[in-house]
Amino acid sequence: MNLVWFRNDLRTRDNSNLIGASEAGEPILAVYFFDPRHYQFDKFGFKKTEKYRAQFLLETITDLKENLNNLNISLLVYFGKPEDILPELIEKYDIKNIYLQKEWTSEEAAVLLNVQQNIPQGIKFIEKYDQFLWHPDDIPYDHFSQIPKVFTYFRKTCEEHTSVRPAKNLPKKLPQENRINNTTQVPTLQSLGLAHVKRDSRSAFPFKGGENQALE
Repeated sequence: MNLVWFRNDLRTRDNSNLIGASEAGEPILAVYFFDPRHYQFDKFGFKKTEKYRAQFLLETITDLKENLNNLNISLLVYFGKPEDILPELIEKYDIKNIYLQKEWTSEEAAVLLNVQQNIPQGIKFIEKYDQFLWHPDDIPYDHFSQIPKVFTYFRKTCEEHTSVRPAKNLPKKLPQENRINNTTQVPTLQSLGLAHVKRDSRSAFPFKGGENQALE
C-alpha cells in the first residue's frame, strides 16, 4: 500500500503526490498529523498555533477528508507526533512508499529525519515540490548563488524566461475497495487545548478554511 502524508499541501487538486500515488497502481491511504508541538508554548511564552489559525486548519482538514472520501481515499487523522505513529501505520498497513511534499525548513526537516530514524529500512520516500508559483527546476539560474539579491531583478528574469506550470487535475476516483475502516476523527479546539472561536459579525474575514472555500 502507498501512503500520502499530507503536511502543508492540504488539497486534492493540483497535488503531485496524490496524483503520483494514484497512478502507481497500488491501494492508497492518506494521513494528517496535528503535531502536539505546534500547540505548545514557545520560548517567548506564546503558543505556536492559537485558536484562529487552528480553527482555519480544522476546517481545512475536514474539507480535505471529505474531498478524499469522494475519491474513495481514507484520511487518517491523529493528534500526535508523526515519528511516534507512522511506524505503527507502516507495519499495520504494509506501507512500501510514502508520498509527501518536499519541505526545506528546519522544523519540517527535523520531523522527517525523526520519522526516517524510527521506521524500517526499505521504505521509500517520494517527495515533490508543490508549493511554489515557479517550480525550482524551472528557475533560470544554474546555481542559487546566481540569484540576484534584489527581488525585482529575480522576478523580471523569471517572468521573461519561465512559465508557471499548469495546475493538475483531480486524480481518478479509485474503486470503493480502496477505503479502509477509519475511526479517526478531526479533533476539536478543546482537544487541542484551545478556546472556542466566536466569530464577530463585524469581521472583514468571514471565510472558512478548506480547498473548496479557496476555490470559491
